[in-house]
Amino acid sequence: KADEDFKKLYEGVERKNRPGQRARRQKFEQVYGKEANHIKLLTKDKKPRDKPKRHATTSDAATPKPAAANATEQMHPSWEAKRRQKEILAQAKEVKGNKIVFD
Repeated sequence: KADEDFKKLYEGVERKNRPGQRARRQKFEQVYGKEANHIKLLTKDKKPRDKPKRHATTSDAATPKPAAANATEQMHPSWEAKRRQKEILAQAKEVKGNKIVFD
């Protein structure tokens, strides 16, 4: 007696590949119309921007830079620790030991 589901269970059913991006978009346009997410995002991006881009002016370049002493006070603690570590390593490299000669 032949089983109706024998082929399905033991030989498997051939699966269809997932539709491509264009096909999925078309399907969602048919189902949701203008409420489809990809259409909403496109219209959202096309809104005009309120503020124009700012460009650097000469008055920005003319502002004085803070002194080095002020810069160390405003540094992040980890940056300050790294700077101190570099100073200590530089001092350690400058030290020259005396040559010891045994008789």
